[in-house]
Amino acid sequence: MVGASVANLPSHPFGEGAALETPSFLGTPVIASKFGLLAVTLLLRGKKKLAGFNEQMHESVRTAAPNLIITGAGTWWFPMRTTPISGWSRS
Repeated sequence: MVGASVANLPSHPFGEGAALETPSFLGTPVIASKFGLLAVTLLLRGKKKLAGFNEQMHESVRTAAPNLIITGAGTWWFPMRTTPISGWSRS
């Protein structure tokens, strides 16, 4: 994605044509995510690497979940309080 940003600068540091289009295409979010997924898949092959990764992710989500829930509830509650449909909450 950084390559796409650099390629699309007004000065066109990579030049024009294919040198501009290739980083722009590879840097789109969907394509960059697919390359990232491929890299992770290749890096996690082997003995117990995937199990260790799953354990780390489980611990991370368990730690972050309360903050995410509180933040999500706050961003949901304010618009609901300020709209006319939410008259029930003001009683």
